[in-house]
Amino acid sequence: PHSPLPAEQFLASVSAAVNEANYRGTLIRTANGRMDAMRILHSNEDGFVREKLVAMDGEGREIIRNGNELICLLPNRQVKIVDANAVASNAFSRLQTASKSLGSFYSLVPRGSVRVTGRKALRYDLNPSDGYRYGHRFWIDAATSLPLRMQLVSRNRVIEEIRFVDVEIGVTFSADDFNSDIDSRGFTVMQGAMSAGSDDSQTETSLSPD
Repeated sequence: PHSPLPAEQFLASVSAAVNEANYRGTLIRTANGRMDAMRILHSNEDGFVREKLVAMDGEGREIIRNGNELICLLPNRQVKIVDANAVASNAFSRLQTASKSLGSFYSLVPRGSVRVTGRKALRYDLNPSDGYRYGHRFWIDAATSLPLRMQLVSRNRVIEEIRFVDVEIGVTFSADDFNSDIDSRGFTVMQGAMSAGSDDSQTETSLSPD
C-alpha cells in the first residue's frame, strides 16, 4: 500500500505478502530482553505453502512446514514433533492483529519511507484509540508489502520486534530446499499442536508419543 488505507485493508495486504511471496533471509526477534536469530525460507506455489525456520542459536531447532503439516526437530533432545493439521501461522504471527472491527480500535498513520536491509520501506504506525491495547509499527517493502521490520509497542515502549537483517524476495525454490538439515534417525516422534512462530515451551503443549 502506497497511500493511507483502512487498518483492516492494510493488514490484509501485509498478511497476503507474508503468505504468498517467495522469500528467504535472516530474522532477528527481540523480546523480554532476549534476542533470537533464525533463517527463514518461505514458498507459496499455487497455494501450497512450504516454510523452513532454522534457529541460529541454542540447539539449532528446525521447524518445517509442508502445507498443513508442521515438523519441529529438537536435536539436543532427539525429539521430532509432528502436527499433521497445523493452524496457519508464520514467523510474524505474534505481531499481527487483524479483525473486521480493527478500524474501530486503531488508526493507521503513514510515517514516510526509509531503507531497511537495503530496500525501500514504507513506515506505518497502527495506533490504538485507547490505553488498553498494544500499538504496532510496520516497515513494509515498498515493492511487495512484505514486512521487513515490525514492532509491538506499549506507550512507545517496544515490547517485541521482528526484523530482517538480510532478505531476498521473489526467490525460486526447489522442494529439496525445504528438507531438514538434521539427521533425525533415532529421534522420538511425538504428535502435538504447534505454530511456526512458537518457542520451545509452546511446542511442548499437548504432546503424546507417536
